[in-house]
Amino acid sequence: MTTTAVTKTARQRSPHRGSRSVVAAMAGAGVAAAIGAQVAAPGAQAHAEASIANIPANIYQTLANIPAVQYQALQQTTKAFNDSGNWWVYIPTNVVGFDQQDYEKVKAISLLLMPVPLVANAQSDQLWMTLASFAPMTPNCTGVPGPCSDPLYFLQYGQVPAWKLVTGYTFPEISNTIDPNDATYTTADGTVVNIQPIWSGETVHLDLLGPLKAVWETLTQDPTGVQQGPTTAQWASAYGDFAEAVWNGLNPFVPGTFCLPCQLFGAQGAPGSLPKFGLFGKYYTAFDLGQQLTDGNWVENPAPGYDDPDRPDYVQVTNLWTAQAWQQIYADAVTSVDQSLAMIPQLPTLIPQNLEAFGTQVDAFAKLLAANVVTNINGLGQAAGMTGTSAEQLATMIRESILNAVPSFATANTGTATPALAATSPTTAVKSSVTLTSEQALRGTSASTAPSAAPATSSPSTTGTTTPVSTPTATTSTPSIPSTTTSSGAPSSSGSDSGSSTASSSTASSSTASSSTASSGTTESGTGGSDTAGSSTAESTSSNTSPSTAGPTTGSPSSTSSSSGSSSSTGSAPSPYVGKHRAAD
Repeated sequence: MTTTAVTKTARQRSPHRGSRSVVAAMAGAGVAAAIGAQVAAPGAQAHAEASIANIPANIYQTLANIPAVQYQALQQTTKAFNDSGNWWVYIPTNVVGFDQQDYEKVKAISLLLMPVPLVANAQSDQLWMTLASFAPMTPNCTGVPGPCSDPLYFLQYGQVPAWKLVTGYTFPEISNTIDPNDATYTTADGTVVNIQPIWSGETVHLDLLGPLKAVWETLTQDPTGVQQGPTTAQWASAYGDFAEAVWNGLNPFVPGTFCLPCQLFGAQGAPGSLPKFGLFGKYYTAFDLGQQLTDGNWVENPAPGYDDPDRPDYVQVTNLWTAQAWQQIYADAVTSVDQSLAMIPQLPTLIPQNLEAFGTQVDAFAKLLAANVVTNINGLGQAAGMTGTSAEQLATMIRESILNAVPSFATANTGTATPALAATSPTTAVKSSVTLTSEQALRGTSASTAPSAAPATSSPSTTGTTTPVSTPTATTSTPSIPSTTTSSGAPSSSGSDSGSSTASSSTASSSTASSSTASSGTTESGTGGSDTAGSSTAESTSSNTSPSTAGPTTGSPSSTSSSSGSSSSTGSAPSPYVGKHRAAD
């Protein structure tokens, strides 16, 4: 049944209350179907970019895409676990501090917990920047409890204040501390992964309002379409792969494990896994209880020279339960006592020197503390200012999305009309099995609006006229070349299944309308704040209308006016940080 036939049926039955209920129900179904059809295919849209008019479609799209997005996030999380390898062994993908594989896990798990891509990306940016600056990889400690030549290496954590991330923080040039020379590492299953941090030497800016901007951009952006959800078999396979990846990553009973209790149950541990303590400048361990140990700490695909004594993290550890250890301890103790006795005659000179050195250190610490307080106060002020700027950007995004949703603005005092925003011309029409709208059901009009597809770039300043006629007629024709001619920014009316037709009013206007009044208007740019004015004179010729820019026709003739100087503007959040290297995921 065609749209025209359905409309006539609605008109004939409109006097009956029961028929009105049926038609109203059909209209409600049509609204829901229209929203679904609007996002049914990638690139389909009905409004300008960054418009609040896109909110219903984007809410529908976001909810409908949750299964597909979570399926993708689950696969990314599985890959991140596989790339990281076993967490109990000493390998370049398992470094103390925030490493490249931690970056992958943060990105993937954020999307898994928040299946809205833009919001998840903004949240993960805040998280990984904070972790990478708070817990950096340190060359003098690449494993816990060993190998680690600096038992106080944790003091290197938390050295970057949060306000510095907001105002802009430049990471130092850093490398993977276990394997600083190679760009990649081959995992146990043969996968080649990147191990060098992509944020090395990069400057990042943490936007405190980034997630809010991402939420608004998600709601007002062009609908991108509903993705195909996974099948039951795909879900089962994905969860099976994820469970296997988690088990392989957390299983401590592997050769070279750093799990001490597991070594007592037969697992072959790494030598560096034994906790150590320092005594007289040398390191000893009391946890070598005869369990089996591997030849080196790095068991899986070791790089040449990884156990070189010249490495910053290399220390010689002696088993406390051997005669060699006690002989060494005795010799070092005797030497220490002799040195202490030799210093007794020098105490009258050493004590004042030490007190003076201590006073100098206290004075330097006080000056440093005062300088840090002033620096932090200034930094907090700068961070507050940048956060205020970010809030203004968010307000601009909201304002522009509201303006983009309104076709024209009228000034009550002067009576002048602001030109409509530039409409977008479709390239592909979307078909829908339900074409009734609420206007058709309640009032019996024959105009129907079909949601259009992905937007094509339109000229910021174009004009066009549409002359209404008394009797609307829908004709089916081959889709014409998309035009940038606008008519009050209103959606086109068409009765054809393809969603594109030529309005009959353009033909009628050439024979009935003799002239039209052209008005000039000004439009305010949403981004630059510049004013643009344009004017045009419409003569008694047929108006050129594109499938999405033809004005709706009404049942009674009215005066015709045209406007010019239309423009469109979009607001967007600052681009998320992208390093100079690309992560494997």
